Amino acid sequence: MAYNWKAIGYGAVAAIILGLIPIVNNFALIIGGFVAATYGKSKDFKDGAITGGLAGAMAGFIIMLMATFLLSAVLGTMYGGIGALAGGAVGTVALVVVLIVGFVLGGLGGFIGTVLAKR
Repeated sequence: MAYNWKAIGYGAVAAIILGLIPIVNNFALIIGGFVAATYGKSKDFKDGAITGGLAGAMAGFIIMLMATFLLSAVLGTMYGGIGALAGGAVGTVALVVVLIVGFVLGGLGGFIGTVLAKR
């Protein structure tokens, strides 16, 4: 199965931008998955969920990668090398969690987008 990476990229960008808006950021990954599945014109529910999940995971990865670098830099400045190491370790664990959550919420948005597109 070939994925529509353009649609996944659009969904990820939508999720990142919506993540910056205070009230909407709670649903940013779901909306990003919705955008990816709708723009990608997914043929069935599984494709829509996978497309949305990849968009959510991509958005979560980009956001957490930036947050990990920021956390590592701040802790490294405050506590030296051990702080940077601790910031990197905490960021890595958080990155794995965010990838899983991003894939699940993006998949939910992709499923919803596919259901609404079929109507």
